[in-house]
Amino acid sequence: MLHGSHFILRTDHISLLSAQNNNEPSRRVKGWLNELAEYDFQLEYLPGPKNLVADAISRADYTI
Repeated sequence: MLHGSHFILRTDHISLLSAQNNNEPSRRVKGWLNELAEYDFQLEYLPGPKNLVADAISRADYTI
C-alpha cells in the first residue's frame, strides 16, 4: 500500500519535476498535483537510459 508510506517515484519524465515546483501550474496540472498530494512521495529524475524498468511503450524504439 502506498497510503501512509513514504516512497520515491523515479521517472525519466523531467517535466514532472518542474510541474511540482511551478508556482502557477495550469488547472489540469494543479488538479493532478492535488490528487498526488495525499501521498507521501519524493520525485526523483532518472534519465531514460538508466531507467531500465520503464514501460516499453514509452520508448522510441517500440514498434507494433
